[in-house]
Amino acid sequence: MTKTLVKLPFVVVKAFWEGLTEEDASTPDPDGSSFKEELKEAAKKGYERGLKDTQIDAGTIEAPEPPPAPAPTPPKAVEETFSTSTLSCERFEVSVDACIDYVDKKGNETRRDITTEEVYEYEDGVLVIRAFCHRRKDYRTFVSKRIRYWVNSSNGKPININELPRYLRDQSRLDLNNIQFRIISASRNEQVVFTDIAGRFTKNVYQTRTGSKRYRLPLQLADKLTEFVFHTEEAERALGGLNQTRRKAVHELVREEIRSRTSDEARLFLSKSSLKRTPLKRRKDFIDFVFSAFEGKPEQASIVQILTDELLDPSFKIEREKLPLEGLKEYLAKCEKEKQQTVADIKAESEDAEKKLVEVAKTTSPKNETRKRASLLTSELNVVRNLARNECQTQLLQNLANGVMVFERKPFEEEIRKMVCALLKDKEINKYADLLLPYLGNGIQFGYLDVGLKKKNRGWYLNEDGVVVIDLNNINHD
Repeated sequence: MTKTLVKLPFVVVKAFWEGLTEEDASTPDPDGSSFKEELKEAAKKGYERGLKDTQIDAGTIEAPEPPPAPAPTPPKAVEETFSTSTLSCERFEVSVDACIDYVDKKGNETRRDITTEEVYEYEDGVLVIRAFCHRRKDYRTFVSKRIRYWVNSSNGKPININELPRYLRDQSRLDLNNIQFRIISASRNEQVVFTDIAGRFTKNVYQTRTGSKRYRLPLQLADKLTEFVFHTEEAERALGGLNQTRRKAVHELVREEIRSRTSDEARLFLSKSSLKRTPLKRRKDFIDFVFSAFEGKPEQASIVQILTDELLDPSFKIEREKLPLEGLKEYLAKCEKEKQQTVADIKAESEDAEKKLVEVAKTTSPKNETRKRASLLTSELNVVRNLARNECQTQLLQNLANGVMVFERKPFEEEIRKMVCALLKDKEINKYADLLLPYLGNGIQFGYLDVGLKKKNRGWYLNEDGVVVIDLNNINHD
């Protein structure tokens, strides 16, 4: 990594490396410079400006007083515990109203009346909560280690801070968007493959703002894919316990998501590779669905034959767990060649989503479902997460192609963060300031999942020297 990448204009990054330990901050880069030290120094310069914008006077808050509670820790300089720079994180949605006491980095305690929206849960238990602040009428970010008190605004019940992760998780299971996400994720590979091949044969071409072409499903085929996805075994498990009204609401969310999908070269390559390694019955069920979806159409025979050749080839029954290397180097070369175009498309999609949110926000409240979906869309299409996701999966596949199967996780993720920041402009870094670190962590997590690395399958683990390593031998696609 050269100094050109290291010495970026990071003055606007207020929270990117907030909370680094002295040991972390002194870790040198490969070229002898200290990347983290520069970021930490830059954060100090820009922090005071951001602090003034986020602080709320506890004496003027309009929220009701919470019930009596055990005396909180006296306000003081809070010991920094948010040192998550080398941890990926899982994102989930949850909408709850709360009144909280919060201590910022300087030890100032304030009271906030908030509605949560997104939670980023790190592996060490730290939560980063994105919530709408009703006092500021804007979104703010809160770190769980600095929350001193939490009261459920709907019933006045205090929540034990130590139980906050479990409480938010329990509440998230009732969120229809989370149920929709689980249903969509369960058959993601089939959706990507079907969208691409159906879009190509029906010549349903979508042109991005930057001029690149993508394919998408005609509405009729999108609705058929929705029914296929909605009636899988995984979907039935996710829908368990929901009444008919809520089932219909989830069905509408799934259909809306599938209708908006377009083909993507990276997803297509990985989805085909993954689908080839799933159980034979699953692949046959998918081809049967494709056959019925194109019934009566002239392209039916061609599409079914292509998928049969690709997915039912007997050679794929051997060593199912290993990702095939055929075409991998050619794919990576193509990714490198089209990298700038991909970055431009991701940024353009994010800008479009932000414009839609601005329009929706003019007429709807934060609790409105339309506004919530528009807000979540900006998160799904944001620059930081998707760039981190692309960079992570590309580098993992590059290591696989080069035969580098086991490597340290910490420097790998640090390199991904540097590469993503090198692709961002000042205004983009500033735009995601408080959520830059969680967005990067969540993007890296998705990159692992795209390639087939899961912690529960020992995608990464402590080696005999006590170092966390990633092991590409443990790629799993089931």
